[in-house]
Amino acid sequence: MKQNQPNFCNQLNRREFIKDIGGGFAALGLTGMLAQDGFFASKAMAKVPDFVNPLAPKGTASPSQGKVGNLSFHVRWAQSYGYL
Repeated sequence: MKQNQPNFCNQLNRREFIKDIGGGFAALGLTGMLAQDGFFASKAMAKVPDFVNPLAPKGTASPSQGKVGNLSFHVRWAQSYGYL
């Protein structure tokens, strides 16, 4: 049994090629008619937000405890091992 290999512009036959390329020409014609009608003249633009540097430092998610909280942990640790 012989398998059909793509041979005409990567299609099995000319009919498939015409079918595939026909949609492109129809879209091109529709684009031309819409351009003549002024469809593309009115541009709806979204408001562009002010630029924010993505690498800028950001605030913390929760406030830090400060050095006093950390110091008390170290003092308790040192006392538990007999250093103080």
